[in-house]
Amino acid sequence: MKNKYRFLFAGAMFGGNASLFESMREVVSARDDIESTWLLMESYPRELIARIPPFSWNWTLKGGLSMRSRVRAKEKEGLQFDAVFFNHLIPAIFLNEFRKRIPSIIAMDATPTLLDLYGKWYDVSPASRVKSLEKLKFSLARAAYLDAKFLMPCSEWVAESLRRDYGVPNERIHMTPEGINIAKWIPPRQPKAARGPVRVLFIGSDFMRKGGDLVLNLAALEEFRACEFHFLSYNGFRPRSENVIIHSNIRPNTDDLKRLYEQSDIFVLPSRGDLSPVAILEAMAMELPVISTNVGGIRELVAEGVTGYVIPPDDEEALTHRLRTLVKDESLRRRFGIEARIAVERRFDLQKNINTIIDHLKKSTESSQRNRGSIAQAAPLSVSTPLDATALLALDQCFSIVRDMPLCL
Repeated sequence: MKNKYRFLFAGAMFGGNASLFESMREVVSARDDIESTWLLMESYPRELIARIPPFSWNWTLKGGLSMRSRVRAKEKEGLQFDAVFFNHLIPAIFLNEFRKRIPSIIAMDATPTLLDLYGKWYDVSPASRVKSLEKLKFSLARAAYLDAKFLMPCSEWVAESLRRDYGVPNERIHMTPEGINIAKWIPPRQPKAARGPVRVLFIGSDFMRKGGDLVLNLAALEEFRACEFHFLSYNGFRPRSENVIIHSNIRPNTDDLKRLYEQSDIFVLPSRGDLSPVAILEAMAMELPVISTNVGGIRELVAEGVTGYVIPPDDEEALTHRLRTLVKDESLRRRFGIEARIAVERRFDLQKNINTIIDHLKKSTESSQRNRGSIAQAAPLSVSTPLDATALLALDQCFSIVRDMPLCL
């Protein structure tokens, strides 16, 4: 019997990344050709290094260093890996020597350069204000990208940034859209017109960034008083009108969330800053027409005039007009919804996209084995391994010193 592939899956568990990574884990763990190890990087890592200033002040530092510590621990336990999949840049960013030994794939919904465009909405201050920090940030990201066997951006928006901003060769870039489990997200059979008032759904924990206030304004307009506006958010805001219903206890990937989609007619997400929100794919899979904005990768999720509408951010007039059109025209809602489901099945099927990822992990493994003879003879992890740049070596050594400081410090 052929030996199983030994793959490490290292993921950042925040926002849509967490939902996608958990879904991916379900699918991969059911395969009999893979021995998988999963390392999940939570928002508040438990390692000491993540609680020591200045590392604790920065998500990239505390998250990246925590993942570095966990990978070290797994190798010290004797685990060996044929290849590694990172669902985000941060888990990979400080694994400099590990990336050079073990073929890696990095998936992403943005690059640091693109994220800076929406920095104020993500509580991110562009490092360009301090040239030395910007140079270091760029060097760390570019080193990780160039070390990877393959990069899997979820949109052409991100792929273009990899080519333009980081000089990544096009042959290493394989665009792989985010996906959802279409076998789980199945639209209801009951005709939606038989359920009463038109129900508009908004989902967004980051209320202002996602444009929740704009949807609240719509609910207060006289022409939409007959509609129900359902909000899934955890911000604790108060409704302004009686047609607003707030849901605050529904978690991702649950039957309760699925029912919320089933009971809705239109999905509205007028984001001011966003990347490629999974909620849009879930709504499309449930045959909901979508109204969203032309920011980030959203314009590659929603087909204008086919599966919904894409409007400029903060354009309340356009938002009102598009919602009015869908509320009045049931047949249009139905047509957009059917096309949305078709689009998800064609491009955003999680099973198909995971198969693509696994195929590339296998290719990376086989290519590495041909080049080096056997990955089983790889040297143990060493903090003294030379890095590509003097600045990165100095940073690596600094982190190692702080990591090994006694607890009393």
